[in-house]
Amino acid sequence: MLAFDHDAACWSWDPDRIHDKGYADNVVDLMVGKLIRLPVETQQALRLLACLGNVAAVAKLSIVLGTEEEQAHAALWPAVRQELVERLEGRYRFTHDRVQEAAYSLISEELRAEAHLRIGRLLAAHTPPEELEEAIFEIVNQLNRGATLIASREERDQLAEFNLIAGKRAKGSTAYA
Repeated sequence: MLAFDHDAACWSWDPDRIHDKGYADNVVDLMVGKLIRLPVETQQALRLLACLGNVAAVAKLSIVLGTEEEQAHAALWPAVRQELVERLEGRYRFTHDRVQEAAYSLISEELRAEAHLRIGRLLAAHTPPEELEEAIFEIVNQLNRGATLIASREERDQLAEFNLIAGKRAKGSTAYA
């Protein structure tokens, strides 16, 4: 479909044949196609990794997956083999932001707030009090994305306290956003 014409010294292609192949118009669609061919447990691990961000510690990922770290490594191995994520020391990172976007798009929009709320709750529950301030931005980010689903007054008050801690910490480091 794409060939170099040596006589004319230029590239030539057949747009009709290319269009007939049905290739995706954007990279995210191509990545989604690649991701949905991975094992179900790998897809789930990638969805949650995408919720955590471009990079996440294995310890945090195993908490949100509800598994041991070795199981998290095993779940992500097919994605590592296909170079969708890379394993670094103690963490995983998406190889490209479009891969993260594709993994995140595997979560239906109706379920995203629920996923973030669940992750925020797990991170808050597994963060020792002495480490809370260090992890506050990540916890608040997750909980705020699912805040509309919080029904209990007690949990809303706790989220407000977390936001206050995050706000004070941001103000102290001039990280206002």
